[in-house]
Amino acid sequence: DSLTVRALVRQRGDALAYHMNHMGSQINKLQEDINTEIIKKIHEVNGITGKIADLNISIAKAEVARNKANDYYDQRNYLVDQLSKLVEAEIRENPDGQMDVIVGGYYLVSKARSTNLVASQNASLSHFVTPRVEGLNVALELGEGTLKGLLESRGQVSGAKGSFDNGTPN
Repeated sequence: DSLTVRALVRQRGDALAYHMNHMGSQINKLQEDINTEIIKKIHEVNGITGKIADLNISIAKAEVARNKANDYYDQRNYLVDQLSKLVEAEIRENPDGQMDVIVGGYYLVSKARSTNLVASQNASLSHFVTPRVEGLNVALELGEGTLKGLLESRGQVSGAKGSFDNGTPN
């Protein structure tokens, strides 16, 4: 019945709504930042797999010439270590010294050839990305690693106002 109490309740309700909206916008910003980081990590994976393929060529040339390729092997092993921090990779070393790298059942490196990952929309009308094998419309199962952690941290559904994913386009 008191007008003073009503005004106080209204003020506190306004403050609560403001803080909830502020926190929601901060979470949306965090999701966007993580999405950008996912794109960077996909490019990092592509750079590493490209270098591994190049080193496979150098190792094959050195082995054919009967030269020691220890430096190339060391460089490649370092890159494999870096890659394994980003994604769960299966490594297969061939008898000729070259290496295949398999992630999620797909060859990202096969001897001297590397296949890139692309950052594509995870759903129609979404601005979130998911890694896919270039040339295929197949989402890649990453297993463990930094990239998988980022995907899980970001989530799959944008909370942004107007997003079709969260059921509130209007």
